[in-house]
Amino acid sequence: MTELYDTHCHHGRCHRDLAGQTGDIKKPEKRLLKRFEKALKRAINRLYRNKSYHPDDFLLNTPYQRLIQATYEVLEPALKHEKLPDELKKAFRKNVFIFSGLKTHAQLLQASRLLLDGDQIKPYYKWRREVEKEVSAPHRRYLEAEYNFAVASSQMAERWHYLTRDGDDALLQYRTANDERVRQSHRPLHGITLPAKDPFWDKYYPPNGWNCRCTVVRVKDNHPVSDPEKARRLGEKATTYINRRGVNKLRIFRFNPAKHKVIFPPHHPYARLKDGKAVKQNTLILFARFHHDRYARIPFVPVKGIKNGGRLEIFTKGKQEKKEWFYNKRAFSILANNGEKYRMLPVTNIPNTKNPDGWNIEMKIYSDVKTFPHKDNRTFNIKNAFQSGMKSASNQGANEMIFQILPVVKTMMNVNINDVFGVLKRIIMKDWDKNVEHIVIIFPDNTYKRYVRSELKKQWLK
Repeated sequence: MTELYDTHCHHGRCHRDLAGQTGDIKKPEKRLLKRFEKALKRAINRLYRNKSYHPDDFLLNTPYQRLIQATYEVLEPALKHEKLPDELKKAFRKNVFIFSGLKTHAQLLQASRLLLDGDQIKPYYKWRREVEKEVSAPHRRYLEAEYNFAVASSQMAERWHYLTRDGDDALLQYRTANDERVRQSHRPLHGITLPAKDPFWDKYYPPNGWNCRCTVVRVKDNHPVSDPEKARRLGEKATTYINRRGVNKLRIFRFNPAKHKVIFPPHHPYARLKDGKAVKQNTLILFARFHHDRYARIPFVPVKGIKNGGRLEIFTKGKQEKKEWFYNKRAFSILANNGEKYRMLPVTNIPNTKNPDGWNIEMKIYSDVKTFPHKDNRTFNIKNAFQSGMKSASNQGANEMIFQILPVVKTMMNVNINDVFGVLKRIIMKDWDKNVEHIVIIFPDNTYKRYVRSELKKQWLK
């Protein structure tokens, strides 16, 4: 794997090992990179203590799981600024987590192969020195190259989504950076113009290599179209590099991040290592545990005295801000006493994760509570409060926003609650905060009404 991130550029400025680059990861991610290094060291030490390694160890050994999570935390920020549909974001995050598991497997497998000296386990100091040279140091550099690729891949996925927003008849043109650093194999691709639906873009949409700077633009419909067969041959040539073992190392780049819904090449060398399928399966189990239900290890207890078949569960480990906890419990209690079922969630300390206030047990969606007036702010406009509440709920990854109007509203000012419905209509008709599908309004008299975005939109469109 020593040539894993060779760019295969055949001139001085570009013919270098990408894994040797530094300074590309921003400062916040540098901190995460140090966390990765610590996690890698602990995982390596655990492997030596076990004196062996098997992919099933992922499910049993916490240091291995922490290494996967630390790797994911370095790579995931490459996605967070991209304006992509929620479905694609979820697919990308899943792909990055699986890649993190495969990378962890590659490191541990490589380290385990260095354990034996003949039939004997090597002394720790000797083995650790070899591991640092053969595994730890290279993979720290590899991670920066992988981060760079994740950035490029997610940016090009966002670009595809934008360029094809009007359909797959859009005419797209391949563009290189058009300077002296462009790979010779990529130069012939410059100017290739084909419709978005052409199969060419399934395989040869950029990035087409490590550190590839190529992009795609949309051109006018009357622009001359390239010969599809010639374009395919040029694309095939640009993604062909046969190594000494007769393997085409660039074939892995024949994919479209947006269409295939992956950030990293599906046939990356990590995935082809021994036990790759078992590793992927175990990593998916961890993904479900850590990201679909990151509260799996937190105990919850039911609140006593809930009526009408409802249920409210409160966390016993973790916390919410004191006043926030009080208002959230009030809102969930009102809903639970009307037959609804909720679980209050604590604030987690997992980096780069959202912190919704609750979980709708029956609907299996996250909920976020917004209270008006918030923290006794008596001058805050109810229309602005509702609109900011919807935006905040969407940013927290919640599919349900609960807007709680306190009884104090009746005595403190003359508020027209109908203002809320006007704002709601505006938000839905303009497709703002689309993540929030369910809207619950708790009125000052403790009654409530539930609205479904899609149903309201159908009514208003009629």
